[in-house]
Amino acid sequence: MRAVALPDDPGAFVSAAERATNDRDLNATVGVYAPTARLESLTDGAWERYDGIEEIKTAWQGYLAAMKSRSFWLEKTLMSASDDTIVNQWVGGLGGRTDAQGIEYWRFDDEGRVREHRMYSFLNVKPSKSRLQRLRLTLAYPRTALAFLREQRRAR
Repeated sequence: MRAVALPDDPGAFVSAAERATNDRDLNATVGVYAPTARLESLTDGAWERYDGIEEIKTAWQGYLAAMKSRSFWLEKTLMSASDDTIVNQWVGGLGGRTDAQGIEYWRFDDEGRVREHRMYSFLNVKPSKSRLQRLRLTLAYPRTALAFLREQRRAR
């Protein structure tokens, strides 16, 4: 079994990640990664992958600049910590107009550095009954949206 060094206080790790993001602190954000780490991001269906600290740093430069320009903020909550993995969820917003949510997991190496970080983000979360959300789903996936609507009506 591979030895790992999970942070002593996973909640403090998640809080520090929240603070670094909200402060747009590139050094604090990137400073947790191992040199050979991998960062993957899935945002509303758009997938990105970055391998190694230089690619990760470049990615975070872009993310933090975009977050600043859109007045993005978030609050992270620790969900689970075990073995080599921390999982957190987050809620936040963009420009004071949209509700965003996501979940992340962080896997650590034997030196306590992040070796794998995956972010799953949804930038405009609305209740499924929202007309706007139904329209978005219908425009993106018309047959699937209609199948869901049909089965929801059938279940009632």
